[in-house]
Amino acid sequence: MFVKQKIERRPIKIRYILIGIVLVLLLVELLDMAIADQSALTRSIGSLIIIAICTYFCYQLIYYRLSEFNYKVIRDDVFVERSISKGNHIMLQFKIFDLLSIEPYRNQKMAKRNIFTNSSKRDNWYIISFTAEGEYKRIVIEPSAEILKYLMENAKERENADTV
Repeated sequence: MFVKQKIERRPIKIRYILIGIVLVLLLVELLDMAIADQSALTRSIGSLIIIAICTYFCYQLIYYRLSEFNYKVIRDDVFVERSISKGNHIMLQFKIFDLLSIEPYRNQKMAKRNIFTNSSKRDNWYIISFTAEGEYKRIVIEPSAEILKYLMENAKERENADTV
């Protein structure tokens, strides 16, 4: 079986980028005014803090907002890839028989690094529990109907095999 699905990146409204830029510039100006009478060393440290904040803002923008996700099922392997520009990075890979459960997402607390979708339609999100490299993992994806059906069938098979 071979199935591939691509979750397109959601467009960023220009007003959010402009608001971010204005807030960063305002923060720089406020910090500069607050430490204007301080020594050069203090002002340099303040500038480094601003650079760190700007770097974090850009990282969040690029890594979480501008990325696309690919889900692939090839034979009995499931791949989750993050794609930024033309570079694909396999974030997760597990065997289908390592799948423990799949359930709808109901606003459970999940770390941002375990959410592999950038859609805001949380009704389509699913939590997948599996073991990989001897470790229990939970991730959030937004599978297509075909991938969801395949994962559900295999999760039920695993559940039936465990009860027998």
